[in-house]
Amino acid sequence: MSESPAEAAPEPQRTPLWPLLAVLLLLLGCALRIVPWTSNHGMGYDESYYRKYLLMLDEHGLAAYPDLCAAYLQDGTVETTIAKVPPLRALFVAGGLAWKRVAFGSTPPADLNAPNGIASDPALISLHRIATLFGCLALWPAWGLARRLFREREALAILALFVCSPLLIHTSQHGFVDGVFGAGALFALWTLVESLREKAHRGWLMGFAASFALMIMAKESALFVGLAIAGILIFSHRLGLGRATFMHWGAAVIGGLVALVVLSAAAGGLRTMLNVYLLFIHKVQVLPYAHETGRGPWYRYLVDLMVFTPLTLCFALGGAFLTLNGERRAAVLLLFLAVTYLVMSNMENGMNLRYATIWELPLRALAIVQVGAMATRFRRPAWALTVLTLVLCAVDLRQYYEFFVAHTVSDLASQYLLRAVEILK
Repeated sequence: MSESPAEAAPEPQRTPLWPLLAVLLLLLGCALRIVPWTSNHGMGYDESYYRKYLLMLDEHGLAAYPDLCAAYLQDGTVETTIAKVPPLRALFVAGGLAWKRVAFGSTPPADLNAPNGIASDPALISLHRIATLFGCLALWPAWGLARRLFREREALAILALFVCSPLLIHTSQHGFVDGVFGAGALFALWTLVESLREKAHRGWLMGFAASFALMIMAKESALFVGLAIAGILIFSHRLGLGRATFMHWGAAVIGGLVALVVLSAAAGGLRTMLNVYLLFIHKVQVLPYAHETGRGPWYRYLVDLMVFTPLTLCFALGGAFLTLNGERRAAVLLLFLAVTYLVMSNMENGMNLRYATIWELPLRALAIVQVGAMATRFRRPAWALTVLTLVLCAVDLRQYYEFFVAHTVSDLASQYLLRAVEILK
């Protein structure tokens, strides 16, 4: 007897395509950060000091960290000494040291004046590799946070834009601490959001504390992110994340204290640690180069972003207004962006687009909020979302080529960006 339609076996469900697309995007993101799209055009000012710190620790061991900080303070007593990056960006420096020891062993530094000397120097290569590693690692919390706040299709679009970020590709291919710091901030934000879920596993709180500590050990700008995280904890329930408890505040405090203990030990004492940071702040304020390139009004970052990634910024501004008008999915990212922008845009003599790595995911998520709203006006919203996202990705990759390949820009100060697009000659 033939089966009736009601008794027929159900059709097998289709395997969702998004896991494969996510893997492909993650691999593409790693490729864009690992493959040297631009050659090494010399050694930057900051890179030269990170290299100096790494070489000293390579010769004398981590036990020499207090001596390194003491030498930094002694050098700073000379009035004519200009600002130098502080040695207490320990996550980056120690990470570079570990990479150098594993990959190159006791290989001596290269002669930087010799042909190809900079490109073959073990210390510089190790710093570059750490920056690349963290650039790739940042893709994972970006994907996880996007999935937590958005639907799968939109999360994929956010990940695609994040993958194609010209700023993150650039910071991953040079010995800059900014990408490392941005990755630490993103891990802290992701683990915090996950830990605020109802019945969240306690491991997320531990991950938040660890991420917060590593972020502080990466760069002193962690103070700005800390203020944004405090705002998220205060307004967590209104942001739709769940109610923050004493445990969440405790995790932040514990993570911060662990970082301060490590940095104090590295400096040889709490007072020395504070003096290193205070000296750096003082020297930056009187540095002629900072006066020439780091000043500007509160909207300077908006101008720089409009020059650097114009289409993404325009869509992100649209997404920000939609979020303010009741679209809650990106509310936590908008708050994070607003608090950090408020602080960073008021740093006298301390503005540079390279410091904006912590804004890359919020900006791209807000851009997809606007893209998604536009896509609903088409007959096939999914296709419209895909096409618009691909256009934004293509424009961002074109911008990367224009600035870093065609014009070999290394410093992202406003005047260099404007010259690259021929607004200034």
